[in-house]
Amino acid sequence: MSADLIPDEVLKKFVGFPIGKKIFRVKGKDMVEFAKAIGETRPEYITPAGTKEDGKPDFSNIIGHPAYPAMWALSAAAGVEEANYTDDKGKKWKLDVNMAKLLHTAQEYDYKGCVPIKDGDKLYTFGKLADANIKGSPGKELLFVTIDEETKNDKGELVVRIKVAAGIRKGGYKVKEVA
Repeated sequence: MSADLIPDEVLKKFVGFPIGKKIFRVKGKDMVEFAKAIGETRPEYITPAGTKEDGKPDFSNIIGHPAYPAMWALSAAAGVEEANYTDDKGKKWKLDVNMAKLLHTAQEYDYKGCVPIKDGDKLYTFGKLADANIKGSPGKELLFVTIDEETKNDKGELVVRIKVAAGIRKGGYKVKEVA
């Protein structure tokens, strides 16, 4: 199938493909450094509770800044390059993406019904390919993909819903038959 002429009906067959699991370990020190790096000054993001018995800072009161999922959201979305489907003739097709041609275009976070991200959390992010289409003027087409992700802590509690959008430049995508 030509890389330049992937019909929308073919791209839509990849929609719903599950994006594999990404594991991220949260460290209070890293959350504080991230918050300070983006100019945050509120104490819930940058001021440890005090010092533990071992002399190390106590990050138990620190919560993840609302932008903190940027630390793992895009790497979790990289699983889009594994998207595939089997047609009605039994042939398996793969969305072949060159990640070097990927342009990160947007990221949204939804915290409704979520618990805060805390020091020591082990986070699991799963996603799915929510949309795929080609846009742009002739000769400058981009494949746009949207990936919906959910991140839960090791207790199974939802900590954030993430929407990642990316464009893949011409020459960086094609649909190919998998042997």
